[in-house]
Amino acid sequence: MAEALGVVLTPENTSHQTLQLIELSKTISYADVAAAMDTNVMVTRQWGQFWEQGFDLLLTPTMADLCPPVNSEKYALGSPLKFEQFFDHAMDLCRYAMPANETGLPAISLPAGLDSNGCPMGVQFYAPWNQEQDLIHIAGQMEQGTPSWFNCLAPLNVGSL
Repeated sequence: MAEALGVVLTPENTSHQTLQLIELSKTISYADVAAAMDTNVMVTRQWGQFWEQGFDLLLTPTMADLCPPVNSEKYALGSPLKFEQFFDHAMDLCRYAMPANETGLPAISLPAGLDSNGCPMGVQFYAPWNQEQDLIHIAGQMEQGTPSWFNCLAPLNVGSL
């Protein structure tokens, strides 16, 4: 897109991790894309088998780590880490969100109070495909049962800057 708009991407106008990702993307073949699509189909079918066992909802954390510092080298796009290290950290952090993103499963993330550092925590619910109404129902129940979770602000947030 940058090329089409006549923009040259440089370290001054583009994050370190984005530049590394662009370079890495040049090495991906059509066979790599096809293999990834095959894996996605297999994983989606496995999720279908999970729901066929009779489960209505699945509860997970939203993230797999406490809220990192704003300048965390592990997660910041400006991180000097090699892309593979950065990517591994990001995939580990987001492991609970990926199934919905990859398979199209309906999911909802809801506030669950603050952690020991005063940062927001969340819980995530998954439902079988076409069962979004169950997620809306559980979200309403949680908001009624734990209103303080839905109204708390972390010590540092956009509203306080």
